Amino acid sequence: MLSKDSDKHLGSFRGFDDVTLGITNSFTGTVAGSGGALGPFTATWSPAPAGTSFTTGAYSGVDFTASATFTISVGSRDIEYVVVAGGGNGSPVPSPPGGTIMGGGGGAGGFRSGTLSALTPGPYSVTIGGAQNNSQFGPINSTAGGDGAGNGSVAGSGGSGGGGRGVAAPVGPAPQKLGGSGNTPPFSPPQGNDGGDVGNSPFGVAGAAGGGGAGAVGSNGGNGTGAPLFVDGNGGPGGAGKSTTIKGPSITLAGGGGGGGELRGNGGSGGGGAGTGATTPSSPISLAVAGTVNSGGGGGGGRYAPPGFSPRRNGAGGGSGRVIIRWLT
Repeated sequence: MLSKDSDKHLGSFRGFDDVTLGITNSFTGTVAGSGGALGPFTATWSPAPAGTSFTTGAYSGVDFTASATFTISVGSRDIEYVVVAGGGNGSPVPSPPGGTIMGGGGGAGGFRSGTLSALTPGPYSVTIGGAQNNSQFGPINSTAGGDGAGNGSVAGSGGSGGGGRGVAAPVGPAPQKLGGSGNTPPFSPPQGNDGGDVGNSPFGVAGAAGGGGAGAVGSNGGNGTGAPLFVDGNGGPGGAGKSTTIKGPSITLAGGGGGGGELRGNGGSGGGGAGTGATTPSSPISLAVAGTVNSGGGGGGGRYAPPGFSPRRNGAGGGSGRVIIRWLT
């Protein structure tokens, strides 16, 4: 335990049953405890602003929202973890030679959880991936989400796959209509799910598909309707994220981005961004929404139409990732 004199140098602290938490200066955060039958345990992380200490029940932990180094200096513990990678981007939909294109939603970043047994003293790398980037805690890696498909691009594979693009039937290369594969590379349990697909709409333009989420596949894009309305298809919602109680109260992370469409595809629970499109049949087109910061959510897909119709709207970026760890005090 730190002495009270340390308080003058490191800032105020509170005691929690012989566990001193959140003692920080501008360089290092510290978590220490007597540990009871488990023995003493001290760990630090640097830089301190990268993580926030917490307690829940008999556990202490750190919630990292930026990259850092976590160092165990005294003792050994089983460390429970949630590692979420950065989400994929919604399709930007570059201008095609003609016709309307709906862009697929970005896939959520990979979501991995489990326990590392008896971690011993030493440094452990914490990497928080931005959009399209992996996250890591020690030996555990989660893969970034795949980007949504757009004009001339196929949906990306990754932690969760990006959604397929929507085009006017029956044109358009079939591979661009397919969602990307999730859980790539494969882990058990899976780190994510596939993005949704887009079929051959018999009328108008099909809506784009949603990106996969950690808890569910992305929804397929909807078909357009014929006379008398001649309305393009709606975007598919992003796949739902996955919940965790590692901090006590349940939080949901890694939702897929929604696809672009006549009506936008909503983002999946857990930080997925909505796609480009109207929110109701009578409302104007809304821009795509980015994945929520530090959620690993996929970005919403874009939309393009030729001159005289709704303007080109780019997709939005994926949300950055997150690492949360805890151990018995």
